[in-house]
Amino acid sequence: SLAILREQSTSTWLSVTAKGVNLEEFIDFHAPINLNEDFEPVCPELLSPSPLLTLDHLPAYHLRHQFIYYKPEKGLTDAFLKLGKGKERIEVVAKRLKDAMELSFSQDKMGVHWSLSTASALYWRVKGDAVNALKCLRQSLNSAPSDMRDVALVSMANIYQQAGLLHSALIAGGFALKISPKLVAIHFTLANIYASLEKYQHALMFYYSTLSMQTNFEPAKERIRTIYCFAENSSL
Repeated sequence: SLAILREQSTSTWLSVTAKGVNLEEFIDFHAPINLNEDFEPVCPELLSPSPLLTLDHLPAYHLRHQFIYYKPEKGLTDAFLKLGKGKERIEVVAKRLKDAMELSFSQDKMGVHWSLSTASALYWRVKGDAVNALKCLRQSLNSAPSDMRDVALVSMANIYQQAGLLHSALIAGGFALKISPKLVAIHFTLANIYASLEKYQHALMFYYSTLSMQTNFEPAKERIRTIYCFAENSSL
């Protein structure tokens, strides 16, 4: 049924490499790792945030401590492991990010490089910790170049959607689309949000635009089929 579209939302993630950024410039993948220390990549607090950049005005942000529906996004585990070339455990990749952020922060008191905080948010999404994920995404949005902000915005839209705060998700996703109107992950994200809102005509529009850019994208095809099978009596 259509409840599948709302309840089994597919997590999406926009990699910094899709934007031409090489994480190896910021992470030493050859350094020895000590897992006896704390390994989780907690992003530092923003000292002077720009609330307009970080979208602090969205209702979802103010409810972030009460996300009772947000669950660990286990489907993103492989995406996170790929940051470490797929050869290292999740704890090792997390510790590399933590160490890289500490080095970045020590070199630039303005804050951690946006690509590191964005990657760290992925760890917290896998763990199901929306508060820490959003802390990292605010760091990214506050410091990323304007043409790179879509990477963090896609993650933010996903978290808000999974938490059931769909209008906030739509706004974050809409900002991402303005920055990069031709990225598959953004179109698919918006399609999923519209499906959750039960706005199936809008959802179909974005599922089809997803396929126009990547014709073999099976999740979009499956969701189009589901809508046509079950939405005959709804808003189509």
